[in-house]
Amino acid sequence: VECHTDPAPTIPPAINASPDSFIIEAAGDICTINYSIDFPVDGNTISATSDQDWVNSFDYSTTGEISFVVDANTGDGRTATIMLSYEGAENVTITVAQKSASSGETTLTTIEFTPSDFSGKGTTSTGSDVSVTKDGVTVSSDKGYGATQFRVYSGGTLSVSSTVGNITKIEFTFSATDYTGGLSTTTSYTKEYVEATTTASFSMTKQARITSLKITVAK
Repeated sequence: VECHTDPAPTIPPAINASPDSFIIEAAGDICTINYSIDFPVDGNTISATSDQDWVNSFDYSTTGEISFVVDANTGDGRTATIMLSYEGAENVTITVAQKSASSGETTLTTIEFTPSDFSGKGTTSTGSDVSVTKDGVTVSSDKGYGATQFRVYSGGTLSVSSTVGNITKIEFTFSATDYTGGLSTTTSYTKEYVEATTTASFSMTKQARITSLKITVAK
């Protein structure tokens, strides 16, 4: 009786890359993507292409890094997509957003909210409507509670609005990785905005315990 051993299944390679997006000033910049390949194949190499010619000059000379040039912008804000390719792996896309030439005329101001701003507001266990306004920026939640952290319970929404300028960035710091609202696997989460907006909202799939919330606005 002959015995046949099936060959071990081949695991396809996979591209890991960070960050998955860039926000670049109008003046332009030289940027770097960090990457690694799971289950690499001998002889295969990674490649990067852009759908816009103002993102160019990809350089692979440093192992684990791809650098590229973003040309200066003299017009409106714009967006490009970089595609990373490796034979046998699924392609990975990275977004490059560049600010308009006029965006440099604004002043950026950061307003920080801490748990003490929400102290005594909302109800424990389930949360309730909470709203705090500071320097023209309002943070609210339909399931909030002010404790040693500002809590937003699972299923709740945290909303931010500004009457003093467009929101450009919101930075969360959480008390622990188990209490990030499902936004992050670490104790921090940052959302940046290229398009003009004075409002933002975040749906929490888990309980969030926020120790710091920084909102940057362009005035």
